[in-house]
Amino acid sequence: MSDLPPIDYALFSDESLDPWQEHWDNNLQIWENLANLLQDSVLIPHASLQVPLAIAYICTPSALSKILPILFCHGRKPGVGKSTIGKLASYCWGVPICTSSDTFASIRNHLLEHKFIQHDGEFFEQNTILVLDDIDKRFFQDKIDVYRLFKFGYDRATDTIQIAGERGQNMKFRCFCGRVISSVSPLYADPDFPELQRRCFVLKFKKAEDFEPGEAERFNVGNFYEGGQFDAVLGRKEYKFNVLERLNLDTINWRGFDNLLKDYWSNTDNCALFVMWRKQLNSRKRTFVLPEKLSGENWTISVDMLSTGLTMGIWSTIPDAIQFLGKYWEWANGTKQNEYGATLKLLRELIQQEIETITALNSQAGYEVMPLSINPKKVKHTLDEGLKRGELDLSPSIDNVRNCMRELGWKLELRAWIPDKG
Repeated sequence: MSDLPPIDYALFSDESLDPWQEHWDNNLQIWENLANLLQDSVLIPHASLQVPLAIAYICTPSALSKILPILFCHGRKPGVGKSTIGKLASYCWGVPICTSSDTFASIRNHLLEHKFIQHDGEFFEQNTILVLDDIDKRFFQDKIDVYRLFKFGYDRATDTIQIAGERGQNMKFRCFCGRVISSVSPLYADPDFPELQRRCFVLKFKKAEDFEPGEAERFNVGNFYEGGQFDAVLGRKEYKFNVLERLNLDTINWRGFDNLLKDYWSNTDNCALFVMWRKQLNSRKRTFVLPEKLSGENWTISVDMLSTGLTMGIWSTIPDAIQFLGKYWEWANGTKQNEYGATLKLLRELIQQEIETITALNSQAGYEVMPLSINPKKVKHTLDEGLKRGELDLSPSIDNVRNCMRELGWKLELRAWIPDKG
């Protein structure tokens, strides 16, 4: 055995990485640099809607916040960049990334370690965030305590959950903090997890070849485009993203990076500004008008995120922030309507196909050998195949299927779908 002292090989590994300062522009604000880091590393559809929200959410101080929904990063295919948001959040706050292999106990301990600090015998809450990468439906089903942590941890007023201690006694655990999830499964819209539907900001990711015209854009900060900035709320500009030249966040030395936000929110002036903005947003005597289509739930979970954006300069005024928020929720809620429309389209095609088949069969026989009806198993098979082909993001709920069939003039009777002649 050698008597030589042990070598810290991590020091050599760090030397092979670019320091984060080489990718940082000191002439830009923190949020602007983060937006550029994000967009240099991944192509994000509808960037003018998704990037400002993602950055505002990542920067939100959990210790000052009251409501923090889940930031759910969803993409149906692997390799679309949905994990990048979580990576950036983990670097910003100096926290590890949890995965589906982590147990509830390990996630709980990780959260307690980063959420509280002890000073002079007292515990003080710190700003932190919880990142859970690449999970699926079974993860929440098998680990119900983790699901409860994510379900209740969005509201400070209801974030206390009971857990069993080593000796069987009940212990209280306060789980409020920001939470970032990435998944190929749209759990935020899964009927088996109805509580998540009103507790999420959703970000959508897809491969470049799947982009629709106009979706490839860059949220402009720091005069990225020659000729100056375009409108951050309404601006649209086609953007060419070179995958081969993208920034790999794993090739950067992030040592000390987590001090940026910690120092920012250690400034009491910034804390006071955050509280001032939130007070104005929550005031019953509003000097601003909310968009008509913005629901109360959408508004409630957005206030702390908006307060962060206003404090850090993402939006200069409340009307600017409200205008952005209205456009984000119009888009986000519209994607859910598109899902309903895709279900409707598949069912309409199935009905047309069944009508043609049964009509031809009866015509050939010269009399009605088969009444006009559709087996529910065929309906389920059609939707399952649509899910496999990527025409649907999730399997529609029973109520969704029933509503679609009713809209198409069919009703379920005696274990078969039949035309509704009433």
